[in-house]
Amino acid sequence: MVAMNKPLIWGGSLSLLASILHIVIIIAGPAWYRFFGAGEELVQLAEQGSAIPGTVTAIIALILMFWSVYAFAGAGAGAGAGAGAGAGAGAGLVWSGAASTLAQTLIAMEG
Repeated sequence: MVAMNKPLIWGGSLSLLASILHIVIIIAGPAWYRFFGAGEELVQLAEQGSAIPGTVTAIIALILMFWSVYAFAGAGAGAGAGAGAGAGAGAGLVWSGAASTLAQTLIAMEG
């Protein structure tokens, strides 16, 4: 059995949580941008229906998602890691799920 690196698991989990929060902020709208400390200019753009705040926030969410996958892979938390398959296989599955979630968010923004 592969020993998992707990600090990397924590770091990956917190990065994943922050990424999900950014996606929720996109969906929730301007009030959430303001509550979580986005600049007033970004909030005003969101209130005007501009795609800029959503795009910027989605890029941040994507970066955070990448960091979480990287941390989980480094921690040995991939699917089948204990069975000798390596962390890369699980990281790929997580990454494809993250990309799908981001794509759905961007499509929802356009609609």
